[in-house]
Amino acid sequence: WFEDKLIYHPPARLLETPADRGMLFEDVYLSSGESGLLHGWWIPGKNSGAGLQPAGTGYNPVPPTIVEFHGNAENISYGMDQHAAFHAEGWNQLLMDYPGYGRSEGKPSEDGLYRCADTAYAYLLAPIESGLGRGVKPEKIVVYGRSLGAAVAVYLAQKKPVAGVVTEGAFADTHAVARDLLPWLPAPLFLAKRFDSLSRVKEITVPKLFMHAERDEVIPARHAALLF
Repeated sequence: WFEDKLIYHPPARLLETPADRGMLFEDVYLSSGESGLLHGWWIPGKNSGAGLQPAGTGYNPVPPTIVEFHGNAENISYGMDQHAAFHAEGWNQLLMDYPGYGRSEGKPSEDGLYRCADTAYAYLLAPIESGLGRGVKPEKIVVYGRSLGAAVAVYLAQKKPVAGVVTEGAFADTHAVARDLLPWLPAPLFLAKRFDSLSRVKEITVPKLFMHAERDEVIPARHAALLF
């Protein structure tokens, strides 16, 4: 209980929708097994596929798809400025809420967040003709994670074929964060959930970008330097 209170702060209310920013979108509900139904948004890029050069010219008309995982005190409605910017570039986006966040069922857990990532990935790859997916090729998927979501993004990029991974405000693992924030706490005794990005990132061979604010007051920038 103490560990979960430290890590997860799930907001239920959605602040806005993509439609409030003039973006077309679809509600997505996916089953992740014991976590129940997970809710997300599919946001196609602006004019994606329109006005592109014909096949055979060396130009690939298929835009990249960003699958994004948000922070521990956010849901998919946070960061809409960023979503709007990606949309304007013509990039598709899949935003998924973890169990217990937003409209997703269940309770958050480390395994539950990883299942959310696996479920989102499977949805992207499933044939669009089936009505259960988007038919996206792995080489068109960019995984983007912020804060806690960075650990989820690193997990997915280490496990599945993707084009690249981007993190924002990432941490090495929860034990390192606990030592920074609560130096008096014997972290290994209280934190079984590791979100161990430092071990996983070593096995990721696709391009990686680590972004971090130098004056981050919660997660020191040295965490991103360690991952890099």
